[in-house]
Amino acid sequence: MLWLILQWMGGMAFQPVTSAHAQGLELHTHLFMQAGLSPLFRGEFYGPLAAKHWDDRFLSKTNAETLDQSNRRLVVISLYAHPALNWDRKESIRKQIRMMHEWISRSGGRWVFARSPREAEQALARGARVLVLSLETASGVLDTPADVAEFIDREGIRIVTFHHLTGDAYGGSAFLKGNLGILAAPWAYLQSLRAPDFDGVARLNPNGITHEGAEMARTLMERGVWLDLAHAPDRSYDVLLEWHRKAHKPLLFTHTILRKFLGAERGLSDRQLKDMAQLGGFVGLMPSEDMLVGTPSTPCTGSVHALKVHYDDVARWLGSKSIAWGSDFNGGIRHLKPSCSTGTTLDQTGYWNFSHAAALEGYLMPRWNATSSNLLTPNIREFLRLWHLAQVSTSETPRK
Repeated sequence: MLWLILQWMGGMAFQPVTSAHAQGLELHTHLFMQAGLSPLFRGEFYGPLAAKHWDDRFLSKTNAETLDQSNRRLVVISLYAHPALNWDRKESIRKQIRMMHEWISRSGGRWVFARSPREAEQALARGARVLVLSLETASGVLDTPADVAEFIDREGIRIVTFHHLTGDAYGGSAFLKGNLGILAAPWAYLQSLRAPDFDGVARLNPNGITHEGAEMARTLMERGVWLDLAHAPDRSYDVLLEWHRKAHKPLLFTHTILRKFLGAERGLSDRQLKDMAQLGGFVGLMPSEDMLVGTPSTPCTGSVHALKVHYDDVARWLGSKSIAWGSDFNGGIRHLKPSCSTGTTLDQTGYWNFSHAAALEGYLMPRWNATSSNLLTPNIREFLRLWHLAQVSTSETPRK
């Protein structure tokens, strides 16, 4: 009877995987991007996938059906409202939060929303699957104490990708070749090109975190928000790293790749990997051909074999338990083209929606056996442990 009700409400036949098979962790995906990128983006969460190919960009690559049928056990939903496409960015974020709660209601208890690692662990232990809220781009949404009270305290956003594609009131953005962020704030982007630094691998943005950005970052850290540093330029990273050290908080990069291969500041440097090895940290690797340019790989060029080079390198620093995917589905990016010699469906389809996640993990990740009590893989347990440390610090972030 419940299945019939859900089918009527959602307009589709759900075929959920069992808890025994739902073990994956996704750190960065946009489930409701039609509210953040419209009219540039096409596809609805409750409709069929608009994308048909790994190379598609602004077409939906996730929907209710692929999410429900996937092996994802814990999914971090990234909320985003493009500054040039949304007259009221805060209202766009509110709409996406409402859509998440609607999905939870439709799921009949299969999916729950967690505001804390404790809530997530309890839900996972009883067989539910968990959604966690993240915000991409602080400026324009978290501007005032009232905004923090609304979106952090009441709505329960727990991860914030503080910087994003281009400079804004809170600081610069990590340089990335071909960055379309110039469309959002061309003057700020052009300003970032002045007198750039260089670290021997990549050009660095000289614009770090602003005074206003520093005040907001401190406020968020003191509220237990886990700052995602994926788009932070090195100038901002250096400031935030010192605060994380003094507050005994782990580092987080939800969707990134290694700088030494990417050749751009947007990638993780060896220094940042060393910092995470010392402080604790978690990395979501980005399965995107555009981010894997320059990565040597065999037996075929690019694709999952190139991603494995990054996975193995990060695992040497942090261990495989500190790695998941930051797939950035619906984020307007290309994903992985069909591979070869994996012995999985990736050889035919590539990787570009949640239905392919189990094959990716089956090929790249250790053959983890879930624990008998709560079916948590080592990387989900580690994510929850570090999230707890990010929420509870032993000292306050420094203030001038």
